[in-house]
Formats: sequence, C-alpha cells, structure tokens
Amino acid sequence: YYEEGRKEFFVHVLGSTSPEDFPFVLAQVTCNYLLPIELSERHVRESVWVSKVGKKSFTFSYELSRVSDPSWVFSTGTSVQVFYDYEKAESLVIPASFREKIAPYVRVTP
Repeated sequence: YYEEGRKEFFVHVLGSTSPEDFPFVLAQVTCNYLLPIELSERHVRESVWVSKVGKKSFTFSYELSRVSDPSWVFSTGTSVQVFYDYEKAESLVIPASFREKIAPYVRVTP
C-alpha cells in the first residue's frame, strides 16, 4: 500500500512515472501494524503526506484506514527519501523547484 501511495503522490504532484524524474533513494521505511486488513475489506483509505523536509531528505507519512470509518486505522508508517546523484554516488541538496512542488502537501506530524 505505501509504495502505491508514493507512486500516486509523484504522478499527481510531479506529473511523471519515469524513474529518471525521481533522483532519490528510499533510505528508510517504517510500518506500525495496528489492526489486520481482512480479505473481505474491499476499500482501504490511504493517506499520504510529506511530514518533514530536510536539507537532503524528506519524509512521507502514511495512514491506512477503513473508508467507511476513518477512525479504524490499520497501520501508520513513514519513509525517508534522500536525493541522490547515481553517477557520483553521493547525496544531493533538495532542489528549490522540488520543495515548491511539495510545499502544499507538507503537514508536520509530531
């Protein structure tokens, strides 16, 4: 679910599905299991937002919940993406243009 949410975010915000448009590495992923998603559960709501922006990395936060009752939370999680130059094999400062594009989706979480 988290990977699909990330992909949808980038398609919506950056308008692309090309790997060349995503110059970063997935450095860390966490998942806090709270409740099972049963096979009969047809509709799962996924919320994805940017919860932190650093100099070279940014963090997504995730929440999976029941569509009919968003207070029924199945899991929460995060992922840290680090901007990266694959040719030089080193991290990069997040470009201002990327910061501007994600700014409307930043929601700081405690």
